[in-house]
Amino acid sequence: MLWKILSGLSAVALGVGLWFSYQNQGALKEERVLKERADQNLKSVKQAQDKAAEAKDKKTKELADLTTQRDATTEEVTKTNGNIEQLQKEVETKKTVLAEAQVQLTKLNKDIKDAGDIKKLLAQVDDLTKQVKDSEAAIANQEQQLALAQEKVARATGQVVKLKEVDTRQMRNQMEPSFNARVTQTFPQFGFVVLNKGNLGGVVANAMLNVKRGKNIIARLKVRNVEQGVSVADLVPGSLASGESVRSGDLVVAASIPPPPVAPAAPAAPAKPAAGMAAPAMGGTTPPGAPATVTPPPASADPFATPAPPAGAPPAQPGAVEDPFAK
Repeated sequence: MLWKILSGLSAVALGVGLWFSYQNQGALKEERVLKERADQNLKSVKQAQDKAAEAKDKKTKELADLTTQRDATTEEVTKTNGNIEQLQKEVETKKTVLAEAQVQLTKLNKDIKDAGDIKKLLAQVDDLTKQVKDSEAAIANQEQQLALAQEKVARATGQVVKLKEVDTRQMRNQMEPSFNARVTQTFPQFGFVVLNKGNLGGVVANAMLNVKRGKNIIARLKVRNVEQGVSVADLVPGSLASGESVRSGDLVVAASIPPPPVAPAAPAAPAKPAAGMAAPAMGGTTPPGAPATVTPPPASADPFATPAPPAGAPPAQPGAVEDPFAK
């Protein structure tokens, strides 16, 4: 009996559920219709917003273009006003110039009227102009010749100075400071070497040279014979460094030359004798206390010349050459 009651209740519940389901299905359809209508309205609103934004951007761009055109027009107007002011000033200036030109024209007309024969004056002007041009051409020619002469004089002066320097060095038996050569052959048993330069290379007879190896000076040479392309130099006794020997290929440079001897100062003149004292007779002896007269050596004396023999020594034979290596 109980299951029948439960079956009846289940049928009733199922019927109620079916009724509610039918009612909900209608409501669901209505909700779907409303959602579709809302979606369409939202899409329409979005399209309207997009159109409004596009129209706003277009209007903003048009406004910017109009603003740019306005600024450009304002600048052009300002520039045009400035040009107008400048043109007005130029017009006033030209009016002033025109007035001055008219005054000058009036004066020229008066001068022409007072001058008389214009053709004659023009001919004189042409003649003077030609003379001026001829004079200018002559002056230009003279200036060109003067410049050439000055250049020749400067070149000749430079050569003279150079020749004087060479002559001075030769008189002092001195080489140019920049001179350098090489030892080509050595003869240690005879005490001389052969250099690869001669008079064409600036070698001077009796000149003093240094033999360098690295930064050290190992020997000193004195030029004996000079040919066109080679020269012979003697080894100065006692100048060879200890443990060294001159070899082929050694560098040879100019040696420093001491300055020529300076003549001693002339002695002071003797004091005048006091009043009442007799002066020494001409040709008499030197009074006591008077300084002896010293003859200074000539300023151009060769510092490397052979010294004069001492007093009492026999005179040197003509043509005889002292052997610096003789023992």
